[in-house]
Formats: sequence, C-alpha cells, structure tokens
Amino acid sequence: GLDPWNAAVHSGLGSLHYSEGEFDEAREAFARARECQPGISVHEYHFGLALRMTGRAWEALEYLRNAIEYGLRPELACYAFYSSGQILEQVGGRADFDPYYRRASELASRPVLEFWRGILAKSRLVHRVELRRFINSISAADKVKPPPAEEDVF
Repeated sequence: GLDPWNAAVHSGLGSLHYSEGEFDEAREAFARARECQPGISVHEYHFGLALRMTGRAWEALEYLRNAIEYGLRPELACYAFYSSGQILEQVGGRADFDPYYRRASELASRPVLEFWRGILAKSRLVHRVELRRFINSISAADKVKPPPAEEDVF
C-alpha cells in the first residue's frame, strides 16, 4: 500500500489526478504531501495550482506566494508568478497584477520556454488553453518564436 507519510507518493498521486482533470482529488493529495513535508516549495506550488483549479483562487494565491518565497526552480517560479498575476487580474479585478507578469517574463529564458513547450506537448486538453496562453505571454517578452498553432501540436 501507499506509505501514508511519503510526500513524494502523495505528490505523484496529486500530479496524476491533476493531469486527468480531477482537481479535487489532486488538491487532497497535494494537501497530504504538504502535511508530510511542510515548508517545501514544490508542495506549496502544486497545492496552490490545485486550489486555483477548484475555484479557491484567493487561497491559491497564498500558497503560490509561499512557493515563490520558499524558492522554486525557474520553470515553476515563472508559472507561479504568471498564475498569481492572473488571479489578481481576473478574479480580484485588482490593478497590482503587473509586477507578477513582469517577473514571469524576466524568468522566461529559453530553457524555461522549452520546458513549458515540452509540458504543453504532453498535456491533456484541459490544460492546453491555459498553457498556450502562458507560453505565448512569456514568449513575447523574451522575443522567442511562439509554439506552433494548436493543430500542429497534436
């Protein structure tokens, strides 16, 4: 059976649920990973994304900020800043979102873009629109050619 105190197992299970569009289950698994290993940036990041996908945007913002503060690798930090900006802009209707988008753009190196393009190529439809919007946003900032049109990715 599953080791109830193995954060990696719960995180992997959460990723599987997330990739299948099972966001409530993903949120529960990521919450368990956080309980097993508190203060780990990637657990905060995943939990924040799952909260966002289950309509709990303001809570998500708190965990994405924690993840950034605890230190994420550049690929994940880039998306955490972008997602935080989206929450502030779309859900909150606030004007203080620009610094988050700016920071995401600053982190948008070629390796970061290639990482996310690889994720896009393997993603299920439920994530494709959001990922494409994100990649196009950071590509424009980096003056890097955007990914191929949607029909070319399949």
